[in-house]
Amino acid sequence: MKKYLNIMLIILLFSLKSFAKIDVEAGDLAYFYVSYKQSIKAGETQTIKIVAKDAFDNDIEDFKSTVELKYNDKVVKVQLNKGVGILNFSETKAGNYIFQLFYNGKSYMLKDSYTKGLLKEFKVYVQNNIADKVEIATSPEFIPGYTKRLKLIAKDAYGNLVLDTSGLEQTIYVETNGLFKTTLDIKDFKNASKELEFIPLETHDIVIYVRDKNKTLGEMKLKFKKQDIGEIKLTYPEKVKAGQEFEIILTVYDTDGLIIKVYDKIGKPIRLTHTGKGILYPDTIQPSDFVNGEAKVKVVYTKSEEIKIIPVVEGEKTVPARKEEIKKEKIETSVEKALKEDKQVKGEEKETIEKIISETSKSKEENTIKNKKLVKVLNLIFPSDFGKVSEIKQTSPNIYTVKLENPNKNLEFMPINREVLVSNKKIGTLHLTQEDENTLNLKFNLDKNYTTTATINKENNVIKVEIYR
Repeated sequence: MKKYLNIMLIILLFSLKSFAKIDVEAGDLAYFYVSYKQSIKAGETQTIKIVAKDAFDNDIEDFKSTVELKYNDKVVKVQLNKGVGILNFSETKAGNYIFQLFYNGKSYMLKDSYTKGLLKEFKVYVQNNIADKVEIATSPEFIPGYTKRLKLIAKDAYGNLVLDTSGLEQTIYVETNGLFKTTLDIKDFKNASKELEFIPLETHDIVIYVRDKNKTLGEMKLKFKKQDIGEIKLTYPEKVKAGQEFEIILTVYDTDGLIIKVYDKIGKPIRLTHTGKGILYPDTIQPSDFVNGEAKVKVVYTKSEEIKIIPVVEGEKTVPARKEEIKKEKIETSVEKALKEDKQVKGEEKETIEKIISETSKSKEENTIKNKKLVKVLNLIFPSDFGKVSEIKQTSPNIYTVKLENPNKNLEFMPINREVLVSNKKIGTLHLTQEDENTLNLKFNLDKNYTTTATINKENNVIKVEIYR
């Protein structure tokens, strides 16, 4: 009996050992697992790994076949061996790329490490790279002493606008061959652009350079616009005593009514002639006496009489000073009389005689538009990436509708609101807003004496606005 039991035990152990060697294989293909990075930079290559899986998440190691990845109108075939396939993915155009996987003409579900459930597709975002080229948008000339505005537009090495600066590291240096220099971070760019202002004081052409630590990203030459003398404004006291010192102020304007702020660099001496019989000294004002186009000088006159002081540029014919200044004594008498007779000014502070004279002179100049003087030209430059300016139409005085061709839908339009200055004096505001993707509204809120006209230069994508007074 004992021998029989030993034989039965040996048989049972042998049976159990045989059952432990059962090989369980993966089931039928149910989906594919994809391993990838959700975001890469333009021009960067990443590996997308594809693994065949059964319904219980087992790898199907004996799967050997070709699958298709379709994305953004492209189809790429990937060979899977032992259930695994590799795609080296790289694109230069920024944007989202949506992938779907097909096997034997059928779309298969997917799984990845970012989502718990099954997916019909997965997405890779290709971000623009750092700036490789910077366009400089501004008018081609500058006037020394006046604010120069420019717009920088950044693109990467593949022509993508640098719209997304997250995770990018780049320092950009903007400077001229003159005095201006500033440093920017790539994150200072919004919607791929950055606006800058500086005041050039050079009296020669300058070049704007945009660089990073490795190379020059962009440059532009600005032409120095020389100002020709149009008139000289002379201001002096109403009454002085013979032999006593008094102050006069000379301000030099160009033919467009702008102060020549660098007269100390480019000007000539100005002689002070007069209509009296006495002696005025000093009688010559040197360019070095001017600061920002204005000279304040102490002079003395020796004879008690009414005189007119007339400034004349050395070596030039008489430059007409402003009428209100030359005829000041005569005009002041009538204005003072009017002020005394006007009951409404009682108890109020009188306006200065100089202001009333100025307004009197202005009213005489204002007539029909054909008789008005051009006082300002604005060049509104539109970057080529924004869209093509195709038409401008005036809908009412100083209000225009601007039509765009092929507007860039990837760029967000930012409304523009700015002051309009003439002779460094604010005369109103400019407003550029968007009505729809193909239409902009351009509006000027100007003092009542000013009128505008607007034309377009399609070749340079510029709106030229002329302001008349």
